Amino acid sequence: MYADHYQQGRLLRKSTPRSSHQEWTPVANRAEVVEQIALSSQGRIPDFIPERYRRMSKSPLAFYRATPEVMARDLSATPNSGLIVQSSGDCHLMNFGVEVKEGGNIIFDMNDFDQTHPAPWEWDVKRLAVSFMLAANHISLNKRNQEQVVAALIRSYKFNLGIFSRMKMLDLWYLRFDASSFANQIPQKGIELLFGTATKSSRGSGSEFLLLMKKNDQGKFEITETPPLIVHPENTSEIREILQAFHDQYPQTLEDGERALIEKFELKDVVFKVMGVGSVGTRCYVCLMLNENEEPLYIQVKEAHASILEQFTQPSAYQNHGERIAKGQRFLQSVCDLFLGWCVGPEGRHYYLKQLRAKKITPGIDVFDQKLLTYYAQLCGRVLARAHAKSLQGAHICGYIGKSEQFDAAITKFATRYADQTMKDYEIFMKALKENKLSVSPQ
Repeated sequence: MYADHYQQGRLLRKSTPRSSHQEWTPVANRAEVVEQIALSSQGRIPDFIPERYRRMSKSPLAFYRATPEVMARDLSATPNSGLIVQSSGDCHLMNFGVEVKEGGNIIFDMNDFDQTHPAPWEWDVKRLAVSFMLAANHISLNKRNQEQVVAALIRSYKFNLGIFSRMKMLDLWYLRFDASSFANQIPQKGIELLFGTATKSSRGSGSEFLLLMKKNDQGKFEITETPPLIVHPENTSEIREILQAFHDQYPQTLEDGERALIEKFELKDVVFKVMGVGSVGTRCYVCLMLNENEEPLYIQVKEAHASILEQFTQPSAYQNHGERIAKGQRFLQSVCDLFLGWCVGPEGRHYYLKQLRAKKITPGIDVFDQKLLTYYAQLCGRVLARAHAKSLQGAHICGYIGKSEQFDAAITKFATRYADQTMKDYEIFMKALKENKLSVSPQ
């Protein structure tokens, strides 16, 4: 069966040569970057939009992370082989990281699924490759070394996809990535650096810090505010509607065991939480729940919009975008959240819910050098390969890529060219800020 699918993948090279993936030229009617950014701000809480722009202005990489809709539109005009997978939808290096699961197990995996949707597999590969090119530039690697990092990413993806595509299906679905699972692929020193950084450093830009709870003047437990990132919401009527949906709808989206578990916890407090660079301004709340032993459970309630990929592929199969995200996460992650669910809130807004963990960290880019960034690229390539293999397209993709370095070279060239495009887009964005076409909040 693998050989048949491999051969079918090889035949796809006739209609879409592997070398065609190196192509990047903006289409003649490419949408204005500033207009796309302004459009993506619609529906966000207005008071937080300037903060979003301020975070985007920190670097070209930050800008890239915050504008997946720009690249999605660009990718839709590039060649693809026609093979569809469950795509991350926003596959960049900061959407991977370490999470400490139950029992203290340290798992490396994807960790953001807001844009997940079926799409060409090349889109994930290209977006991830460009993010490493920008990260390498951010830490001042020269062009040759930047290309070496991206080449290592593609080799890892290709090599591991070949392994995973031959695995028994159940073995693939049960596959977990902890530090020991990388022993044969990455030097031990690299594993210690990456996982040590992720589990011990407080500088991880994607870390979920431990929320503190306290008793207020009335003797009731509540989450400690840390303005402006965590505050108690002022719109009490909206909160009441969300909590009603939380109570009535959310438990019905859980399995029976998880529903029985969460019923052992009682809701005590709700706060508004400002999210990362791509989600600033979206509605996100954290609910504090306690059981009879006063053990805390934090549930994040995050607004869900349509995936940016839908307009370039096909409509979602799910009526609720929270359900789309939850189902996509369950498909792509190796160890999924017990409390993943969804509901509909005020004004028909969709939400997805999950447990907010205290130990979920992506290393900050500034801790990388070339060797560490290369190790990290290999880890991400392996995780992405497993995700694509689970869509049962692995053998087809392997056949299409082949054993030569033709595809590797094409993606590396594309990453170089599109990183240059991102730099230009970033300059246009920064100029718009200076000309007050977009407002930025103070530090």
